[in-house]
Amino acid sequence: MKILVFTSRYTASRDIIDEDFGRQVRLFEQLRKFGHEIDFFCVDYKKLENRNAKLHGIDVFIRPFNPVKILSLISNLRKIIEKRSYDLMIATSDPLWGVIGYFIAGKYGIKFVYDLQDNYLVYKSYKIPFFGFFERHVTRNSDLVMAASNILAENAKKIRKGRIATIPNGADLRIFKPLNKINSRKTLKLPVNARIVSYIGSIQKIQGVDILIKAFEELRKEI
Repeated sequence: MKILVFTSRYTASRDIIDEDFGRQVRLFEQLRKFGHEIDFFCVDYKKLENRNAKLHGIDVFIRPFNPVKILSLISNLRKIIEKRSYDLMIATSDPLWGVIGYFIAGKYGIKFVYDLQDNYLVYKSYKIPFFGFFERHVTRNSDLVMAASNILAENAKKIRKGRIATIPNGADLRIFKPLNKINSRKTLKLPVNARIVSYIGSIQKIQGVDILIKAFEELRKEI
């Protein structure tokens, strides 16, 4: 099967191509091992690069984007679809790609999967007038919806009667593995016997980290 993944180049402030990072890369490099042909169409709204690349045998088409030239992005996407003849499109990382991808996939008779990897209600795309109406339409009518968590899947069930597949994020066990706690604390120069509460993730206000910091301040008083 020939699959096109329609995604942002940057997720969690990281470059998924140059840094070989993220849900998209890890998930679809594994899917490729089952004999599927995978391409990435990556929207670049930071460096605004226009180039092709290769990652784990995946053909990557990086194309620039700004809101003023959205028609140019759509034109680039259509050219690649017409040239490569895909069986399936998967839109992920931003609800705007979900809406654009859904209607373009429909035009070319391509099956469409919508990947909910986050709470898209807080994304900037939702500031576009009537965007919520179109995004709910995509959630309701896509051939399949994938969700990165059970919570996201439950939210989608409020809109959608069709199939929803929960595919949670994973971890590279070659990097993340259990180690001796005392030795690790000594290496990191942390108090050996203290009770330590940590946070792992991106530090962005949109993720509510400011609330978490305030909660940690209150928790510190208790422990």
